[in-house]
Amino acid sequence: LSNAFGKSTDDLFGGEQRSMRINSEKKEAMPQPPRHLGRETGAVLFEFAALLPILVVLLVGLLDFATAYNIRQKLANAAREGARQGASQSMLDLTQTSPASVDDIRSAVVAYLQGTNVDTSFISSTMSPAGNFTWTYYSSGNYGLKIERAVQVPPGCGGSPSTPCTPSTRITLMYPYNWTFGFNHIVNLLTTSSYNGTATVPAIAVMANLP
Repeated sequence: LSNAFGKSTDDLFGGEQRSMRINSEKKEAMPQPPRHLGRETGAVLFEFAALLPILVVLLVGLLDFATAYNIRQKLANAAREGARQGASQSMLDLTQTSPASVDDIRSAVVAYLQGTNVDTSFISSTMSPAGNFTWTYYSSGNYGLKIERAVQVPPGCGGSPSTPCTPSTRITLMYPYNWTFGFNHIVNLLTTSSYNGTATVPAIAVMANLP
């Protein structure tokens, strides 16, 4: 049989069958995904889920300890600023209960910390004599500022003429660091302790008093 275009019916159906056979061969030739791919994907997801808590602990710890270290550097600079101020101050008013020279040292330390965006509420505004030319500005417990105007350095000096003592000013800062990113909560989750979340960041500076 022939159609209007002069082609037989066998030619038409034969061409269609050949086209279907070629398409089928192409599909068979296409690479199939390996059967174990699904199992590998599940294993990777399981491993990631197991490692995720550890990664979170490391990340939070890194951020919190980096913040604490940054604050410590600022405290150290503030302590040096206070020691420099104290070393240049006269010692004539140290026999008074509230020497103005000591208050000036506190002002220098607080001004430096405020300029570096460190909270200075841990430094009390009330001066407390602690004996031996020492004054403290503690807000809570041992947190705050301690100023010593007559520290003899080096330690153990004065035993012989070869080791004379140098009167110096020593500034001690004790900063209460509350974990910014919640590292203390992770510690409480991983241990049975009840960590209150406050760490002490210290800074000390000593400078010889000028004659």
